[in-house]
Order: sequence, then C-alpha cells, then structure tokens
Amino acid sequence: MAVIYETASNEFNLALDYTNFIFTAVFILEAALKLFTYRLAYYKVTWNKFDFFVVSASIFDIVISRVSTSNIPALKALPQLARIMRVLRVTRMLKLAGKNEGLSALISTVTLAIGPVMNVFVLLVLVLFIFSILGVFMFGGIDP
Repeated sequence: MAVIYETASNEFNLALDYTNFIFTAVFILEAALKLFTYRLAYYKVTWNKFDFFVVSASIFDIVISRVSTSNIPALKALPQLARIMRVLRVTRMLKLAGKNEGLSALISTVTLAIGPVMNVFVLLVLVLFIFSILGVFMFGGIDP
C-alpha cells in the first residue's frame, strides 16, 4: 500500500496486482493446508482465526476489485468498499508477526494496553473540550 501513487505506470500497477495475487495464493495455500491438517481444531487457535480472516479479506478484496460496476447500478458503492478492503492488507504483516514469539508478545502487550490508553485519551479530550469552551467564553466577544 505504501508504494501506490497517483501517476504510477500501468506496468507498475500490474506488477503490484500480480504481487497481491501471489501473496494471496500463498496465504490461501497455507490456510487450506492448516484447515486440512487440523480440521475443526484449526478454529480453536486465535492466530488461525486471524489467518482465516486475513485470507477471507484478501479474497474479498480481489473479487471486489475485479467486479465491473458500470452495468449494475446497485453495485456503485463497491469501489469505496474496495478501498476499505485494501486497508485490510496491512493485517498480513500482523499475520507474519504471529510466527515470531517476540512480536507476538509485543502485540499482546499493545492489545492489553489499549484499554487504559483509551481512558487517558478520553480524559485528554475532556480537558481540551473544557479549554475550548473557556476560550470561546473569554475571547468570543473580542472584535478584530
């Protein structure tokens, strides 16, 4: 996603599409082999659930990007949905991080810290809101 730019050549965009197809195929193959091997036990491991979500999102992204929306008026919102689905490509990096114990521990630490950080964020927003009300109250009547 970081290498996409507006004036990119068609060959460059085609190479990015092929790269997307290759990575998606590798992830599909990995998920299919795990699903074949573990059967229903595949869904008991959280990382496998996440892998399955990444593979499903990648397939959905490819299908949405290939559907022609010009003939069907009900599908006019698909390009916006395709942009949202492309953001989910970033989750592939987290999928690879699940294989490394150090990165896995780091991700679990960040996940556990999100709740307290959100509390601090809400408190800071409240303080900024109070200061903005005070600023309007104190300086709202000044003529330029």
